Amino acid sequence: MALGAERKKAGDAAYAAVLEVASENVDAVVVHGWIRNHGRWLAHAWCEFDGASVVDLTEDRKRLDLREYYATFEVREDRLVRYERVQFFTLVGDMGTLGPFDTELFPVPETLGDPPARA
Repeated sequence: MALGAERKKAGDAAYAAVLEVASENVDAVVVHGWIRNHGRWLAHAWCEFDGASVVDLTEDRKRLDLREYYATFEVREDRLVRYERVQFFTLVGDMGTLGPFDTELFPVPETLGDPPARA
């Protein structure tokens, strides 16, 4: 499998994983954001809880500290979008995809240079 295909598969897994987490947790907030991993910026997805913890099933099945997760993956507020659970499920149904939904913020699945950010 080509490197690009492996990364796409990993990205698809993150979007599918948030569907699982959001389905099982009514207090989950779904996040689509850029993370830095192995020198590349990747469009990614995870769930947050109470602004304090993260569940990213591509990393671990348990909750991770939000501040540590953001520091590890260089997450920035201007490079992410949060969706309340009902809003997420509505977008999945309306758009026929698990994400990302904001194609201006996520025009490509990965980039070596700085990813887009909201003003």
